[in-house]
Amino acid sequence: MTLPIPNPVPEGLIPRDVCPHCRRETHCYRFMTPDGHWLETHHCRAHGDVAPLRRPVVNQRLMAELLPA
Repeated sequence: MTLPIPNPVPEGLIPRDVCPHCRRETHCYRFMTPDGHWLETHHCRAHGDVAPLRRPVVNQRLMAELLPA
């Protein structure tokens, strides 16, 4: 018997990298080091460099369409 795997993200919401403190979307910086390795850092306006969480960012217009009035 196989059980279906539930989708943890509601349909229509796109997972984004967000700050673990304030849940605002982070800005990602990607660059290559002199020895050829790629690095990626995330910056929050309020909290500086952070290790982001992968969460859906709620778009208010989209939520109004998804939730019944």
